[in-house]
Amino acid sequence: MFSVKEPVDFNGENEVDGGVKSLVLEAVRKELESSYGPDVNRMEGRHPDGEHAIAVICQKGHVTRNDGPQTGPLGYCQKCGAENIDECHHCRALIPGVENFRDTSRFVAPQFCAKCGKPYPWMVDRLQTARRLLDQDKKLSLEERETLWDDLQYVMSDPRADLVPAKKKLIQIGLEKATPAIREFVLDLMAKFAAEMSKP
Repeated sequence: MFSVKEPVDFNGENEVDGGVKSLVLEAVRKELESSYGPDVNRMEGRHPDGEHAIAVICQKGHVTRNDGPQTGPLGYCQKCGAENIDECHHCRALIPGVENFRDTSRFVAPQFCAKCGKPYPWMVDRLQTARRLLDQDKKLSLEERETLWDDLQYVMSDPRADLVPAKKKLIQIGLEKATPAIREFVLDLMAKFAAEMSKP
């Protein structure tokens, strides 16, 4: 616990409480963050937004930690061996973990960075796989593949958006000409992702 003191005379000081103490501590915290960047937040396990802990997630999307400080190196995923990360590769913003005072078991790994909008590595992998499969399907015209790709990106970027049901229907209709394996993969990917992102 920190204390704030003010000088009374040359030999004494008094402890400050209440609102003044809060203001001083907040000013010190902001100064430390501006001086040391995200490392201060990492030490405390606190995301800069003040509402979340910091998450540590492997590059394939397995959550290693979502509720506080990470001691030692980030290491590698125990499920798949991929390298763990706690920040966006593009803008270095820390990955938000569980909200303060929330159940950690309900945490869903974010798919896109809230600061720069770029997809995290696990989302890039999913999208690249879907894109490669669509490109391999010669039953679909180039225009049909591009339309499906645009609709799929829309659904994957925000499964709760108003247009998602219509876009899903368009994807299902568009995949009717696709080979069964590709149709099954894309629809399964879309369904699993939407279910994951729609958890309460």
